[in-house]
Amino acid sequence: MDRAFGVPDWRDLLAKQRITFGDLLDLYKKQLGRIGYAYTYDSTRIQNPHGSTIYHLVFASKHKRGEEFFQKISQRTYDGRRRLFP
Repeated sequence: MDRAFGVPDWRDLLAKQRITFGDLLDLYKKQLGRIGYAYTYDSTRIQNPHGSTIYHLVFASKHKRGEEFFQKISQRTYDGRRRLFP
C-alpha cells in the first residue's frame, strides 16, 4: 500500500472502524493533486451483468478542460449512444 499511494498515510485510516472505498479514493486524489493533477472525475462505475461494481474509473487531468471532456464522453456508451443513467 505504501508503494501504491506513495506515502504511508493510508495507515492513519486503520484507526477507523471501517475503511471505505471513498477513504482510499480521497487519499489517491490527494496524491494526484500533489503531482499536479488538480482535476479528477471519479463517478464512473463499471458493473458486471448482475449490477455489481467491478471497478471505478478515475480520470485525472492537469487542466479543467480534460475533466470537462471526460464528463462529456462518459455520458456515451461504447457505440456512441447517450447513457440513460450517467
